[in-house]
Amino acid sequence: MIRSVRSDIEIFAKNNVYVKDDFYIAISGKKKKPLFCPMLTLNIKSTNLTTNLCKNIKIRFSGTFTKPLIRQCNSLTQHCGQLDIVCKNGKVYDMLGIFFIPIRIKKHSFVRVLPKSQKPEIIPDSSNFTVTGYKPKPVGNSEIYELREYRHGDSLRNVHWKLSSKSDDLIVKEPNVPIIKNCLIMPFFGNNADENDVVFAKLMYVCRYMIKS
Repeated sequence: MIRSVRSDIEIFAKNNVYVKDDFYIAISGKKKKPLFCPMLTLNIKSTNLTTNLCKNIKIRFSGTFTKPLIRQCNSLTQHCGQLDIVCKNGKVYDMLGIFFIPIRIKKHSFVRVLPKSQKPEIIPDSSNFTVTGYKPKPVGNSEIYELREYRHGDSLRNVHWKLSSKSDDLIVKEPNVPIIKNCLIMPFFGNNADENDVVFAKLMYVCRYMIKS
């Protein structure tokens, strides 16, 4: 039984969750097969790799795993960042719940706690981000072309035959891509997790705004 608990148990959670939303950790048997245990306690440690905050929770269960055991753990998603949820050890008790045998389990689950978009006080002026010119496209086709004289090494597929027939030289269509002003978004983070959550929320809004613009 102890060997089954150690090898056949699975711990999982959603890959992505928004900050301060409901969050659940689920435990089940592998391949959804029943797993009996008189009483089981698991010690789970969650570390937010962004804020370096740790929380320990204990999950108790007794009976047969016929479907996933779900536990609500909203305290783990109070701040943005990546969670490293680890279960390293637990205890398997006898039928009376008096004696137990410690077990070692190595189960990992990674969860991204995403910010909720928040509009900042100042929004970038997207009108300054315009096309300033065009440059030759390294590879592939383009809907924008520049006409020029044929040079040695040019592909014959790029020759503009209609214009070339009206002149003494071969005319080539050179695919171009637009030159757009670069935009640099620099978030500044501190040591306060609550303030960093606000920075993440405003950063998400600005990034979505710039992509849409």
